[in-house]
Amino acid sequence: MVPGIILMHEDPAAHARRQAWRFPAPWSWLALALLAFFLAVSTRPALAGAWDRAALALRTARVAGGETSVASRQRCLGARYIAGVELIRRALPADEPYLLVEGGNPLHGGALWVRYELAPRRAVFFGRLDDFSRSRPAGAERLRRRIRGRLRWVVVAYEQGSPPLLLPRYQFMQRVAGRPPGAG
Repeated sequence: MVPGIILMHEDPAAHARRQAWRFPAPWSWLALALLAFFLAVSTRPALAGAWDRAALALRTARVAGGETSVASRQRCLGARYIAGVELIRRALPADEPYLLVEGGNPLHGGALWVRYELAPRRAVFFGRLDDFSRSRPAGAERLRRRIRGRLRWVVVAYEQGSPPLLLPRYQFMQRVAGRPPGAG
């Protein structure tokens, strides 16, 4: 009997059963072995990383379990930063807007964190501190013309961990102009 050919006297169902039980070609076994090897090699680092992240999350949960919101903010952001934000919150009324100046690297998002921490107070982002400090007298004059309205306070935000600085607008202008705070 020739494989793959149905003889006239043979039942087609019997032929299909016989064909289904044939052993696959050796190349199929090799492909299956290579797939198993690939899966074993490629999933091992992913699973190891997942185990490490899970262990870190469990350790953090054990350390931070039962912690108050203030304590968790101090652990994450630093005690000096939280103390500085709390001082500004007490000094700045909730309905008063303020000028927000980025004092550090803008990629670190210091101004965004300070704006979040001081909500619901309205922030008017004013730019980077370096932009005002480079051209001292001309920059201070341009700055004076740009500030309008009842914005009396300036908050200078630095990188995470460094506390923000709250200044009255006139003191900020004097610092930008390069004059000491007491000079007229």
